[in-house]
Amino acid sequence: NEKSIISLSRNMLFRIWEVETGVCTKTFKSDNSLALDLCLEATGSLLAAGNTDRTVKVFDLRKGVRTHTFKGHTGVILKVLFHPKASRLQLYSSAEDRTIR
Repeated sequence: NEKSIISLSRNMLFRIWEVETGVCTKTFKSDNSLALDLCLEATGSLLAAGNTDRTVKVFDLRKGVRTHTFKGHTGVILKVLFHPKASRLQLYSSAEDRTIR
C-alpha cells in the first residue's frame, strides 16, 4: 500500500516501515541469501524475493514467515513480478540464465 515501504538489509532482515512516521512496524528474518528484487502481490499480503542463490522465496507479511521457495533458474534472479490482478495469483521471475519462469 502507499502507507508502507519494505526494506531488506545486508543482515537479511526485512523491515516494514510506516511512510508518514518513519516507524518500523514489523521486522522478520530472511534466509541466508541476498535478495536483488522484491515484489508485493496485489493484496499486499505476500512478498516475493528474487535471490542471489538462484531461488525465488515468497513470504507471508502478516505472519512474517517464508511460505514457498521456487527453484529452477541456473542464474541469479534479477526480477520478480506478481500478476497485477489479485484474482490471478501468478508469480514470474527472470534471471541471468536468460529465462523467464
